[in-house]
Amino acid sequence: MIMEAYSETRVDLVEDVKRTVLDYISLPSDLKALCLTSRSWRDVTTKCLYTNIVLDIRFRDGQLSTFDRCLKHGALEYLQHARTLTLLDTSKHNPCSTVRGDDVVPEGSVWSSRNEMDELLLHILHQFPRHILRTFGYISKVKISTACLDLINERQQSIQNMHVTKCDPRQLIAPSRHCITAGFHDDELKTRGYLQLAQALPPLDFLHLIFWSGWSSAVWEYWDDPHPHSLIGDRKILARQLTLTGYMPPSFTSKIGLHFDWSIVTSLTLLQSYVWPPDQLAQITELQHLTHFHLNTSAALQLDSAESLYQLFERNKSLQSVHLGLSQLATLSLSWFPEKKDRIPGRVLHKAYLWPLRHSLKSLSLHDPMLYRDYRDMHSSPGIFSYGRFKSICGNFPHLQQLALQVPSTYAKLSEHGVPRTYVKCIRQLKDLRILHFHQQRLAIVPQSNTSGKYTMASKIHAFANSLFQWSHTKCPSLRVFIWGMTGKPDEAHEEMVRDTLREGQTLERVPQFLFVKRQRKLDCGNTQVYAATVTPSQLREEVPELDLLSYDAGDPELDLIAQRTGW
Repeated sequence: MIMEAYSETRVDLVEDVKRTVLDYISLPSDLKALCLTSRSWRDVTTKCLYTNIVLDIRFRDGQLSTFDRCLKHGALEYLQHARTLTLLDTSKHNPCSTVRGDDVVPEGSVWSSRNEMDELLLHILHQFPRHILRTFGYISKVKISTACLDLINERQQSIQNMHVTKCDPRQLIAPSRHCITAGFHDDELKTRGYLQLAQALPPLDFLHLIFWSGWSSAVWEYWDDPHPHSLIGDRKILARQLTLTGYMPPSFTSKIGLHFDWSIVTSLTLLQSYVWPPDQLAQITELQHLTHFHLNTSAALQLDSAESLYQLFERNKSLQSVHLGLSQLATLSLSWFPEKKDRIPGRVLHKAYLWPLRHSLKSLSLHDPMLYRDYRDMHSSPGIFSYGRFKSICGNFPHLQQLALQVPSTYAKLSEHGVPRTYVKCIRQLKDLRILHFHQQRLAIVPQSNTSGKYTMASKIHAFANSLFQWSHTKCPSLRVFIWGMTGKPDEAHEEMVRDTLREGQTLERVPQFLFVKRQRKLDCGNTQVYAATVTPSQLREEVPELDLLSYDAGDPELDLIAQRTGW
């Protein structure tokens, strides 16, 4: 009787109304849940799930094999709704843990050979209807098979956005392209391959060029000849958003400024590279329409770097997003007037390089990767941004919505009277701040007796996040995300350097990353409780897609940075 009454009163929405409802639902987990409510909702919602297909291809018994089984058991009909296919050979979207740690590969789950995976991938690609995909992505340090790429070019000529990190980049060129990610991994591709690509590229909305490490003297000598540079300069590369990742010899980097039409570039990102120091960027006078500028390099700042950055920002006063990762960055002044400790007789004072952007800047990330020597010396580490500099940022850049920088990481002081709380008091001046990220070194030197250090630290950081959201709920009401620490594995050379500094009774500990989102709930007494909920990286990106700080986390592994920069 109850079911009969329910069926008589239930209103079955027409399909157009259901589609309108789905426009307000973005989380895949919510879409999957909606599929379980009724058959009619499942039919509409499943189409949305298959619009954007993202598969982790790392494991033989993983998502690629599962997807193939789904196609065999009735999902084939839904491929007609597919518009994006992304294959990730990276742990970026692994939601197994709130704390990003090292991945554990299940025993027996790895591919017996790359050919085994290529055969399965070819089989799956054959199942897609012709010319329906708009975007294809293959993010891996392993080259995609020529057969797979040939099949995609033949059967999916509708693709506008092509992101492949390792292949012959010349195979990615087509008049229909809007966005391209291309990787150069051998001498042939880093010389004639790059030249031919540059000459054949159509005008693009987005271009990401990846120069994988390693080159021979032949690459140096090829670009030491001015002729190839002049050939590219006669037909400059046109791209509104430009990202360069990796390493090339100085004979290439010193002339790369001739390769692009800088007058149309609005977003420039240099990742993990020696491509350009700031002084070379400042010399490109055509570069004056930037809204986003991100520089993460292993190179250290030079004496004139602050002046060069000031000149670059002076010409680009519409910049809204600036993310810098440079050694010795924390030593540069952020105040228009030098701080007291900078007023040393005979010392040349740096210009406040960010000052031209005080009215436009909305997203700021500053990271100094210099390592401290001892956990007791964290306050004096050059990688730590002083309280004065943090206060200067909050006071001079009132429109910031996203802020990330490195603060002291002494575990014992993550309490009511701790150092981070002192820093936090400044953010009350940032009324529109939405995300706060405190960078930390990924390695810490701690006493060997501190056996429960990670658990104690996690508990204290969570408690601090709770108090932060409760304190800021009225003083900084827009703040909804707090991040502590950085992701990615420490650089092996840096880790070895830190190990050399260990003293008796000390050990090296991995510092994880913690992600928190502000939540509210009604208590039985009627009051509202504000608290910090832990989330995974993928959950955070889905829940707060407009936040871009995670996309430029200076600690991310190389493939993760590439995947994030291309939109996944």
